[in-house]
Formats: sequence, C-alpha cells, structure tokens
Amino acid sequence: MLPFAGAVLIYAICEGSFGSWANVLVSVNRGLPAASGALALALFWGGMTAARFALGFIPNHLLHRRIIYLLAPLGIAVCFLLIPHLVNTSALLMAFTAAGVACGIYYPYSMAYGIAAHPKEGTQMAGLLVGALMVGEGIGSFGLGPLQSLLSLGDIYTLSALWAIPLFYLAWRNSRPAHAQGGMPHD
Repeated sequence: MLPFAGAVLIYAICEGSFGSWANVLVSVNRGLPAASGALALALFWGGMTAARFALGFIPNHLLHRRIIYLLAPLGIAVCFLLIPHLVNTSALLMAFTAAGVACGIYYPYSMAYGIAAHPKEGTQMAGLLVGALMVGEGIGSFGLGPLQSLLSLGDIYTLSALWAIPLFYLAWRNSRPAHAQGGMPHD
C-alpha cells in the first residue's frame, strides 16, 4: 500500500503548492489586482472539480485510464514550469485552471488503482490515502512559506516540476496490469 500512499503524498504537496499559493503568486508577486489572485485560486479548484466530475461521468470504455493517469504528472510539471514565467492575467488564469485539471486526475486514479490492487483492504487503503493527502496538503500549503527565505516563489514552482518524476513513476508502477502487479485490473 505504501507506493500508493507515496504517490498521493507527493501529489498533495503539488496540490497544496498550487492551491495555497496561487493568490500570492498572482496578486503579490505579479502585482495584479487581488481579485485576479482570488480568481486564479477559484479557477484552480474549479478545474480540479470539473476534471473529477468529467472523469466520473465518462464511461471507462471511452477512456484509457492508464494513459490519462500517466499524463497527469506531465500536466502538473508543465504548469509548474510555465506559471513563474507568465505575467499576463489571462495566461496565469488559464495556467492555474490547467493545473487544477491535471491535479483533478491524479488523486482519484491513485485511489481507484490502490483499492483495486488491495480489494480486501479497501477501507484501510482509503484511510491511508486520505491521510497521505492531508499530510501532503499541509506540506505544500505551509512548507513553501519558510522556503521563500531561500528561494523565490517562482523558483520554488520551477523546481516543483521535478515532482513529476516520482509522480510519473508511481503512476506507472501503481497502474500496471494485473499480471505484472499481482491482482491489479488493467484497461
């Protein structure tokens, strides 16, 4: 169960970094109106929510779940790399929306693959992953504050793109077909 918890922990650090620092990056670092920072934050959470609803309503036979799961870390990395260089309000708003969409994919798929891989321990898996989500959210939300005494928020975002490496590996590992992982269903 630990690879699934590790994936969610790292993912949640990214989610917390976007969700807790969007307003600061847009309204403080870019000097844009406070309403633009609040809108960036709202669009991040809105993108995440829209992605989760869309994935919930689209039948599995119309999606290749594993490919979408593997693309999510790449989307997260692209957003971390782009956002520090954007100065235009519209571009920043679109980038935070895209970050929300990418983040909206990773957690539900981690949960689904984790429970599928450990069907007898479904309750324990769900509890472990929600706990990992809360810890990672806390690290991403509060950890960036002290780090700004060493690096700018833009530099922290740029370096945060490196989270895509373990996120991609863990998505690949955690979503392997049943014959490669021992009990995991494949699409």
